Amino acid sequence: MLLFFLSIVTYAQNSYSQTEVDLKLELQKKEMDEKLTELKNEKDKVDIKMIEQDKRLAETQSRLSKIIDIFGLVIAALTILITIAGFFMDKSNKKKRQEIEDEFDKLKAESEKQIDYIRQHAQLVAEKAQLMVEKAALEIDHIKEEAHTSLAEINIVKNTNNESHGSD
Repeated sequence: MLLFFLSIVTYAQNSYSQTEVDLKLELQKKEMDEKLTELKNEKDKVDIKMIEQDKRLAETQSRLSKIIDIFGLVIAALTILITIAGFFMDKSNKKKRQEIEDEFDKLKAESEKQIDYIRQHAQLVAEKAQLMVEKAALEIDHIKEEAHTSLAEINIVKNTNNESHGSD
């Protein structure tokens, strides 16, 4: 019990004046506002990056669509040419025709593999961008929680100081 009273007396002697507490609160509020401004700036930067990535993704998808359309037309034209050539070929040219069709199938398969690769890459870019946005949101939430905890601790200290001054 004696230790309790001694600790209260020691704490009361080391307590801050209201002006010091107010100044410390203002300083902490200013620091929190600066951190919040920094976070907003970082969020804006991430948003700008997301917009840029969305634009790049849209451009890539547009280019892919054009490539696929052209590829489809080329395949259709080649198919028609091969079909017409097949009608006019005699039996001695069947071997050459088969070689051309095999080569065409290889090129078609390779082109489809490349298109699939580009699609997968575009999907990965979009997923990474989404993860960056989610990470930034989590960091913002974490800092907000820390700020609320700090404010609560400051209010507890302030209330304790007010109660100790009020009982004097």
